[in-house]
Amino acid sequence: MLIEWTDSLLVGHQRIDSDHKALVIMINRLHEAILSETGRATISEIIHFLAEQTYRHFMFEEWLMITNEFPGAQEHLTLHRSLVDELDALLYSMEMAPDDALLEAVTFFESWFVTHVVCEDLQLGRYLSERERERERAAAVSAPPPS
Repeated sequence: MLIEWTDSLLVGHQRIDSDHKALVIMINRLHEAILSETGRATISEIIHFLAEQTYRHFMFEEWLMITNEFPGAQEHLTLHRSLVDELDALLYSMEMAPDDALLEAVTFFESWFVTHVVCEDLQLGRYLSERERERERAAAVSAPPPS
């Protein structure tokens, strides 16, 4: 197992955490497929699935950042764009020299997950949790008194 899912990886937002857990499962599946010398077609399917899930996950996070006025949104969006560029280059490498790109794929997904999720997404999760608490406090204050 390349990445072990633990509570330390939780960012505090149910959908983000669910996406992250699913991505860890697939990153580990990719690692296991490469170690066991599973066929190239299966490995390619896993990499393309991971890429699609990563793009979808980034779009959701970006929507959350914008709609919740996350103060670090611009920096986070810039990081996402950089990661998407790296991922696109990896997918191109997979087409041109698949055997050479296998280790690169595992390294990319592991590095992205460990560094980006643990550092950047944790800040976003904390911010979203605080915004939710603020909304709950505001709703409690504006609620009519019981009759």
